[in-house]
Amino acid sequence: MVAHEYAHAEAAYRQGDDTAYALGRLTMNPLKHIDPLMTVALPILLWVTSGHRWTFGAAKPVPVNPRNYRRYVRGDVIVSLAGIATNLALFVAFAGAFALIGFVGELLPSVVESLVILQRMAIYGMRFNLVLAFFNLIPIPPLDGSHVFSRFNPAAGVNFNPRAGLTLYTGYSEGMRAPTAIELTCADPAAPCSLPNDFVADPPLAAEISRTLELGARGRAASWQWSAAAYQSRLSSDIEFISSNPGAPNAGYYANIGATRRMGLELAAARRTGPLTLSARYGFIDATFRSAFSESSPFNSSANANGAILVTPGDRIPGIARQTLKLRLEYQLPGRWSAAANLIASSGVYARGDESNGDINGQLPGYLLVNLDVSCHLTGAFEVFARIDNLFDTRYYNFGILGENFFTGPDHTFGPATGIAPVATQFRGPGAPFGAWVGMRYAFGSASPGAAQD
Repeated sequence: MVAHEYAHAEAAYRQGDDTAYALGRLTMNPLKHIDPLMTVALPILLWVTSGHRWTFGAAKPVPVNPRNYRRYVRGDVIVSLAGIATNLALFVAFAGAFALIGFVGELLPSVVESLVILQRMAIYGMRFNLVLAFFNLIPIPPLDGSHVFSRFNPAAGVNFNPRAGLTLYTGYSEGMRAPTAIELTCADPAAPCSLPNDFVADPPLAAEISRTLELGARGRAASWQWSAAAYQSRLSSDIEFISSNPGAPNAGYYANIGATRRMGLELAAARRTGPLTLSARYGFIDATFRSAFSESSPFNSSANANGAILVTPGDRIPGIARQTLKLRLEYQLPGRWSAAANLIASSGVYARGDESNGDINGQLPGYLLVNLDVSCHLTGAFEVFARIDNLFDTRYYNFGILGENFFTGPDHTFGPATGIAPVATQFRGPGAPFGAWVGMRYAFGSASPGAAQD
């Protein structure tokens, strides 16, 4: 404990803070670091009340003034880690001493009994310093970890098997995402940008915090494998791109808009009957804003006179389909061949710029696609395949944005040149058309069929 506190004092002094030095704490003298309660009274009390089984104590914390550090954040982290690093270094030193004592005992068997006491002391030193190092990493004040880590992300889960072939589970987790460099450099409402290309000091953004709860089950029934899960994920301080330039919908800035929520259901099932395998997966997600905010969207039919829309709690987040369905039917042909058909269905999504869900154009339409694939495993490692995507060349859209269409003249010519004013339009991004591929794959390290395997 003395070395731990001394390391804090030494690191603080090197970072520009002489508070501990002025109070005489920059020393290895144990008397300077004794706290009457934590160093003396508490360890004795715990030792007596536990029946001499365990105890715990602490030294007097070294006083520091972070305002004196030459660089505040860097100095705070270095000073906090100094004590932890010292405990880890002492752990290594005691481990080396333990090994050295054992080596000496092998050379001098006559002193083994005396050396056992020293080895036991080394074991206590290893345990104490390792526990102290990791205990101080906990991000709870006044522990050192509260100066090193900004957040603790817990996760817990429970599985229950009421019978063979059935598993019930639930879990809760929290996560954090720090703002990216691009988001931080484009976070000033007074200076919107379309593509950040310079790292400047824009206003800071808070980290996104997610809290997720999941409940589900999976199992087997006859020849079926199935799973079902319900979940809810709530994000606080969610970072979104806010449009702010009436003349350019893709110009704006990143901001913490408050809370968003994604809750839904996932169902999956698969069955194999002889050469035929059928699998299905269905997803439902309700992705909504949970905080109100205003943004510029002058081409939205529900915008006010200033070209702004008000997003209210419950409005759906653009670009996220509420329902998706995937079906796959695979048939194992004679020999090494297999053929499969895939069906992909998706419901419609709202376009970007319609965060309020009030534009007259509504959602982009949903779509249904059919894909085919055939493959042949010539060896265990070598495969040839053919694939067809969008078999019926379905015209579909997977992205939309509200904007101003200037090509309103005859045959989609530039309208203002002929006196025709531009109009607000929902621009749609088309999905991939019909496509066919033929190719081959080789997996290095794969065993050939019939090769002996352990």
